Amino acid sequence: MNTNSSLKLQNHALAVRRELGFPLYGTANQSAKFTAAGVADIARGLELSVMARDMSRDLVYFGWASLQDEQPVSIALAFREEHFVDWIDGCTLWAADHEVPLILVDEIGKQHFVRAARGAFERREGLPAKKLAAGKRLAMRRVRRTLAAMPWEVASDNVWMPRGASWADYEPQPKDGTCIRFS
Repeated sequence: MNTNSSLKLQNHALAVRRELGFPLYGTANQSAKFTAAGVADIARGLELSVMARDMSRDLVYFGWASLQDEQPVSIALAFREEHFVDWIDGCTLWAADHEVPLILVDEIGKQHFVRAARGAFERREGLPAKKLAAGKRLAMRRVRRTLAAMPWEVASDNVWMPRGASWADYEPQPKDGTCIRFS
């Protein structure tokens, strides 16, 4: 994959990450990763679910039909439960307004996912109470706005993994300087 294509996928994932309310840097409770590649089939869904388990993080996946496309054709979430990883494909983004973080919506399962207080995704039953179509359009406008402001450079902690690779081969080493607060 060439650098421009890689940057397009990276920046789209980072723009959505920011609009969902996650900071662009790794936090002390890093609970979600964002990744992108081709459209996910069953094999890729299984592979990504295993990766989410191995990383101990939920995984938001953007499936692209073509690198010439303006946006991915699908969004999926590998959501870790206590005893399994739930692969939820066909998610969409939704915005209540221009300020609050976006949410991931699973219309088929009639549920949605929000960034909770500790920086982890939280599953909630039901669909947004406000107009679904208008909120989805607003969410895409916000992502495009954030995407336009993203720097056109590879993020320093980004990892490019070939399909079928193990996360253990790519997992970054722990960094010094973890913030600890005594209360």
